[in-house]
Amino acid sequence: MHRIFHLDSLTIDKIAAGEVIDVPASCVKELVENALDAGAEDILIEVQLGGRELIRVKDTGCGMCREDAVASIERHATSKIRCVEDLEKLCSMGFRGEALASIVAISRVRMTTAEKREDACVCDGTTLVVEGGEVKSVADAKALPGTTVEVKDLFYNVPARRKFLKSPSKDTHDIIKTVTCLALASPQVSFRLIVDDKEVIAAKKSPSVVLRAQSMLKQPFENGIVIDYQQQGFSLCGIIAEPQGAKTNRTGQYLFVNGRYVVSLPISYAVKSGFGTSVEQNKHPQFVLHLTLDPATIDINVHPQKREIRFADEEWVRSLVQETVSEAMFGKRSFYFPKNQEQETRDEWPDLPQSMPSEGQEELFSFSEARPQGAPQGAGDVLAVLGQIALIRKTERPDSLVLLDLKRAMKAILFQELMSAPKSSTAEVLLVPITVECTQDEALILSSMLSDFEAEGFLIRMFGSASFLIEAVPHALQGVDVKAFIGEALHSPLLLREKNRESKALRLASLYVSLMKNLSPPISLETARAIYKAYEAGGCPQLSPDGLSCASSLTDLHLKDFF
Repeated sequence: MHRIFHLDSLTIDKIAAGEVIDVPASCVKELVENALDAGAEDILIEVQLGGRELIRVKDTGCGMCREDAVASIERHATSKIRCVEDLEKLCSMGFRGEALASIVAISRVRMTTAEKREDACVCDGTTLVVEGGEVKSVADAKALPGTTVEVKDLFYNVPARRKFLKSPSKDTHDIIKTVTCLALASPQVSFRLIVDDKEVIAAKKSPSVVLRAQSMLKQPFENGIVIDYQQQGFSLCGIIAEPQGAKTNRTGQYLFVNGRYVVSLPISYAVKSGFGTSVEQNKHPQFVLHLTLDPATIDINVHPQKREIRFADEEWVRSLVQETVSEAMFGKRSFYFPKNQEQETRDEWPDLPQSMPSEGQEELFSFSEARPQGAPQGAGDVLAVLGQIALIRKTERPDSLVLLDLKRAMKAILFQELMSAPKSSTAEVLLVPITVECTQDEALILSSMLSDFEAEGFLIRMFGSASFLIEAVPHALQGVDVKAFIGEALHSPLLLREKNRESKALRLASLYVSLMKNLSPPISLETARAIYKAYEAGGCPQLSPDGLSCASSLTDLHLKDFF
């Protein structure tokens, strides 16, 4: 028979800590949010060994008296709410009073705090030392106004959780991403992040969200589109990168609701819908957007770490975001079509013109003549391109058309090339090296992956603290946006380390196709002809490597009725 027992307070605190502090980046987030709620104008974050050894957050906020300092480490002790009604109009970053209590339960903490005094540089304050949730000492101290929290040996008394932490480099990357988000959320505050004695973020106070985004994230937003829209009960401001900056993942999306960084798929889809057809279906625009709503219309308590929120009227918010982005992009409101609307009127479909290449346009596709030859199905001529479909008239069957999906065909071609290539990829030396500007966290990741890129045929060397020169690329990458590929690989490091050759070739071929410059609409006749020529030389594979049909035929057509 199983009996019911009451857990002791230490076990309860450790369990609760797991909900709030699951990785070192969570500890950094909670401490910095406390600093912001305290009105800090300058915040310094220092970490060692991915946060395992040390996390120190120093702020210039209001500080605390001795009584509040001691109370701050107790569970559900907070200065941010007084009653349940306050939960309906939250404006602070934290509110549950669990952050410090969770941190001190699983680490060794030293906190020094002093309240601000007029005309005083050094004030009377308090130093509190806590180990594993147990207060070791409380003493008077002389300190600058504000609070410094020093966390050492995170998870030292929870070995099961410490055992399953990821690598220090991954934790460092997560901390950099966390501080980046917090700095983008509060441009009026200066941030410094020092990792293993090296400064990786230095964000000075900025007068606007746009300037903060441009100074921290640089290239994608240097020529971005500014968003600034307000109406009663709704405000959306920030910056979105141009359509060509879209990525195959959402790592370049920063959404802040009432100053809090959150992840919201409905808003992400709304922004993409506002771009219309200027962003490909499998890509996602980059943006830094601040959405401000009445606090009573959102619920931020649906996730232990406040990463997700719930809107009272999600459809209203989504449609306003979509229309605001569309108006900024195109100068007009977009038309909203429900997701289940499968048909459109005929005049909404584009005409079927021949997509003529511009004069002097270079052919960006070149393929190895040594590719295995198949049994070509006969010569043909590309008559027109509609979207990503090429209409081809076969020489031996002038009364029929072949519809060739150019992207699927290109994926099949690249898959064959990658599978037949030697294990050590051949590099193509570039006449003019490509310069890649990275954020600090991206620079750290790229530095650790240089050998992985070299194995694929890249030659990359550092050129400054966060810049790199690409001097050679793999043969298969000709025609691909190399900078975009580097960015995608940084956020999917397992891609280059995939052991299964077929799986790796499929993933690389798919990524290459998504980043090929000449496969962005509109696709020219010249590009379509180059792909069709390579498709025939490769034996006209009927299926792309992911099992989708590359081509289909239409027979007995009266082509004169079409052309």
